[in-house]
Amino acid sequence: MPGIPPRTRAVLLSLGALRSRTATAWADADDPGAWSIATAARGVFDVTWSDGLVFGAADRGGLLLYDPVTGSLTPFTTADGLGSNRTQCVETSPDGEVWVGTKDTGITRIFPDRSARYLTALPDQLDVRALAFAGANAW
Repeated sequence: MPGIPPRTRAVLLSLGALRSRTATAWADADDPGAWSIATAARGVFDVTWSDGLVFGAADRGGLLLYDPVTGSLTPFTTADGLGSNRTQCVETSPDGEVWVGTKDTGITRIFPDRSARYLTALPDQLDVRALAFAGANAW
């Protein structure tokens, strides 16, 4: 993962690989014996980097925001404006917005100030499994 510091890489690998039926666990790269439970997610499907934070799409757990400077891991859920906690993919737009694809409500855009906007979709467009940008165009 070029451009992502080693400690952050270790946390992301832990987020993606260490799963249980009820929680995603992660370990501090500086102290592998120190485990923390972050969310009721079953796994982290996708990650992106924006404004110094790592955003992880955590199935049934919304998003996880990891700050490599402080080491904090914060959930971002429907209570914060996310369209659904069943997130499947996440991507950063060229202007720094974080776009989140969900299993059942389409796409949510998260702005740099952490406000969120749900984008309405047709019923056959609610299950979003991948996002990509070509310039200012989202696909």
